[in-house]
Amino acid sequence: MSEKKPLNLHFLKGRGFSYYLAALVLAFSVLFLPACDSLVSNITEPPIDPPADNPIDPDPDNPSFVPPNSTILTPSEGSTHSTANVTITWEGNTGVVAFQSRVDDGGWSTWSDLTSKTFGPLDEGTHSVHIRAAYDTLVAGLIEDTPTNINFTIDAVQGASLRFSPPYLEGGTTGDIALSLVAEDVTNLMMVKAVFTFDPNVITLNTWDESSFLTGNGGSILSYYDIDNVAGRCEINLSVVDGDPDGVTGTGTLINLTFSGTAVGLSSLAFVSVETEMRDPSNLPLTIINLVGAQVRVR
Repeated sequence: MSEKKPLNLHFLKGRGFSYYLAALVLAFSVLFLPACDSLVSNITEPPIDPPADNPIDPDPDNPSFVPPNSTILTPSEGSTHSTANVTITWEGNTGVVAFQSRVDDGGWSTWSDLTSKTFGPLDEGTHSVHIRAAYDTLVAGLIEDTPTNINFTIDAVQGASLRFSPPYLEGGTTGDIALSLVAEDVTNLMMVKAVFTFDPNVITLNTWDESSFLTGNGGSILSYYDIDNVAGRCEINLSVVDGDPDGVTGTGTLINLTFSGTAVGLSSLAFVSVETEMRDPSNLPLTIINLVGAQVRVR
């Protein structure tokens, strides 16, 4: 066996080594770099998939997006109801998980998956209930832009009556709580005596302002009040004199009342029926069909 000789690197010493290294770099540049460039050029980012076929994805590039919407099922538009409470039912399109509702210009309810609700007691007259749906209650684009609404009429008080308007009201311990005393469907009314009670631990009657209904015949009003905020009792006496004709007919507000909340709680405003009366110009009693009280909740 022949003996291995050590590798002779003498030729790399000095300037020869520099020439050799330069030759290697040049060869690498010529032979390998083009191949590397070609390899890199063929490496591209993966294509971005178009939006999926998802009807609840609001991406502008998603042609399948269907906005959330609600549909009111019952009652029918323009219906009239003989009770002060009305139940509304509704549904949403596929993907809707929650709904909000409100009456007239009131605030929106909390989000819920319920598809029906009883609203009331509502005041006499026309009302609107609004419903809106959402795929996600925290994302603006996933909430119904234009709520669905329905209009209907409450005609729960029929015949000659006295009532408070509205029949239910909420307020706080600061600010005014305003209600009205209304004569409903009266004929030839000249005098009203209304006596009602309330909870003085919850509300206090502060002011009263006569309305123009009794003076619709051109007459003037004679009035007498007995307000007891300790006992929670109010007596209102109103008469129209020097009118032509002597009495008034129809429906209208007799007086506007302003309460303040004194403590958190619920107070009923209840007529004392044996003391409440209406009379005609001959001082004969008018038959009162209904005496409709109210409730005030102080929060």
